[in-house]
Amino acid sequence: MKKVIKVVVIVIFLAVITKQVVGLSNNPSIDYDKYIQSIEKLEFNLAAAGYSEAKLLIMSDIEDDPQFDPNENNFKPSKDKVKANKTIARLISEYEGLQHNPKLRQKSVEEVAVLNYRMDNHDVASIKAKEVLGEYPRSLPASTVLAMCQHEKAFQALKDQDYDAAIAAYEEIQEYPVASGAEALSNYFIGKMYERKLDSKQALVYYTNIVDECAELGWVERAQKRIDKINDKK
Repeated sequence: MKKVIKVVVIVIFLAVITKQVVGLSNNPSIDYDKYIQSIEKLEFNLAAAGYSEAKLLIMSDIEDDPQFDPNENNFKPSKDKVKANKTIARLISEYEGLQHNPKLRQKSVEEVAVLNYRMDNHDVASIKAKEVLGEYPRSLPASTVLAMCQHEKAFQALKDQDYDAAIAAYEEIQEYPVASGAEALSNYFIGKMYERKLDSKQALVYYTNIVDECAELGWVERAQKRIDKINDKK
């Protein structure tokens, strides 16, 4: 029953989004704020339904353990997923067609990055996210996509216990003007990599960066816990 509900929800989501995107293309004077609100409401319902392909990319929900496999809980390829991805590909095309509208450009380019990530086109998603950040510094959707792509790249390095490669993956996030949450994620996991290298002194540098500079309480609390744990061992 759960699976049926999930499939129904995603089909409704994709149908509504397709209609709305096409409507945007035909009618640039649409109430954009109302459009965004409807998208957010739909996405909230999808996240609650647990359909992994349509969940919001929420930075605060990223697994603390960098050995966590971000693909572990994904559904195996199925007819439903293939069908959903085909529809998402059409959405990408529609959003690309809106990029010449100044009022809709930022949302359009951000969605192209996000949708590519949801289709598991991580290389393309990463490139698109970097392009968005070049044009719209601190963009939260683009920052999130870039952080997730680099997080997964770091995970691959961890399979070989290559901590330096993992650190390099996280450092790449900071080469772009990302939102504070993405920068905090980068500092946090670099700190954890140094802990794995048994370099607590260097780890403290990155955790302290979060406490001193990050405005997001969730990341500050996480970093402070690591700092306290390291100091307790002294």
